Amino acid sequence: MNLKSNVFKFFIFTILLAFLSSCDKEDIQAAEDSVIGSWNVTQIKSHYGYKSLGTITDEGILGTFKFTENSVEYSFTRNDTLYSDTTTWNFNAEEPSRGFLQSTIYTIDIKDRFVFDVTYENGTINSEKNAQEMTLLRESEDCMNGEISIELRLEK
Repeated sequence: MNLKSNVFKFFIFTILLAFLSSCDKEDIQAAEDSVIGSWNVTQIKSHYGYKSLGTITDEGILGTFKFTENSVEYSFTRNDTLYSDTTTWNFNAEEPSRGFLQSTIYTIDIKDRFVFDVTYENGTINSEKNAQEMTLLRESEDCMNGEISIELRLEK
């Protein structure tokens, strides 16, 4: 009886694992598809220094991003500096192992310029599907020396 119970549990676990892994691929594709389109930059936060010694927040229509399957055209102003270009971009999804629970980390790499961590809507499960809002975060690599982390809020 115990052997049947163990085999049954293994069978259920295998089916559940297969189901969850297929959902992950669909979620990743939905996340990438959500990026495609025109976005307005509605907020920019500039975080200065280690543990955010200060933050400057700008709000309004501060620029635009237009993502197609192969390119991105962007133009936005942060602290009186215009950032503007048309270039290629890559979408990446990583699922680091964190024990039993896994979460997906999305990034957008805008060639030769920015690598952003992406959060959709409010960051809850399935928020990447047909997202109308996303936050792009560029962490500074050397915040001890006054480097800046930039957080952009985009809306379709």
